[in-house]
Amino acid sequence: MKAFISYSHEDADLLRKLLVHLSALRREGLLEAWTDREIHAGGVIEDHIQTAMNEADVFLLLVSASFIHSDYCFAKEFKHACERQAKRKAIVVPLIVRDCDWKIDALRRFKALPEDGKPVVSRHWHNEDEAWANIIGGLRSLMGASKANRKSLTSPPKPKFVGDERHITEEQRARLRQIHEEVVNRMAVKASILPDDEAKKLRGKWFGIIWSQFNEEFHTTEHGLQSLLKEQYEKALSWLQQYRASKDKKFKRANPQAYRNTLTRTIYTHVGVLNWSKNELYSFATQKLELPSPISSLDALGNTQLETLRDRMRYEVTKRKAKKAKASGVQSVGSKSQKPEK
Repeated sequence: MKAFISYSHEDADLLRKLLVHLSALRREGLLEAWTDREIHAGGVIEDHIQTAMNEADVFLLLVSASFIHSDYCFAKEFKHACERQAKRKAIVVPLIVRDCDWKIDALRRFKALPEDGKPVVSRHWHNEDEAWANIIGGLRSLMGASKANRKSLTSPPKPKFVGDERHITEEQRARLRQIHEEVVNRMAVKASILPDDEAKKLRGKWFGIIWSQFNEEFHTTEHGLQSLLKEQYEKALSWLQQYRASKDKKFKRANPQAYRNTLTRTIYTHVGVLNWSKNELYSFATQKLELPSPISSLDALGNTQLETLRDRMRYEVTKRKAKKAKASGVQSVGSKSQKPEK
């Protein structure tokens, strides 16, 4: 980055110390500092200064009472710096070098260095080197952030993945996300007794871990769930269901009500797949659970009974899918055996 250093000549001694402390950044190629000392004999001062300001990525202002008093520093160089900053072409960093009334509107809107705007020459530091080191640390962080921003602006955007008929549908993605959410609930079961910020961190941790394992298993790391092939859907569904089942006991023991809610949601998902009415569900439950009398709500069932009902309905869903697949296969073979018309 190119830095334009604006300073009052009365602070020339502090400019010299700053340039010495900037040596490490300069040797690393992170910062190229310019001051009016770069103007050689015979050079047109105004032209050199104007060119340097136009090329600057960052303006370092050595702020003191003398700087604020100077019409050239404040009204010309600082004004130009503000104009460049407003166009997002440069960054303005006030360096508070001497104690002064610098918290005027024009200056205070910029983040100053050293830390908390403590002047370099003051009792706040054990010595001036400590203050300069604080400034350099702040500038180093600025260089790193600016480099990352420039890279993000210059790097070509990653092409957006667009699925087609080979990939799973939105409905199938929603089903996988639902089971993933239930797995997260089981893994982060203790989140309910934690403060909100800790609970969010715990859930976020497991959210990432489970998807990471899923993407590695099904080779969807680059584009995520939307890139899952239809032929992988049943295997992916089973993978997540098994993951969920392996954590059921822990979840059931830690939060019975939340566990019951997930059982109920799963049952009603199967109801949708089977295209049953509620009355058909209750009749099926009464029969398969061998209940002494018909039920009119799942609230009448305990968690163990809900588990059994879930498993029975899962079996019905599997049977229907197998039957549909077999019928589709027979139809396909039949259509191939027909003789083409001449």
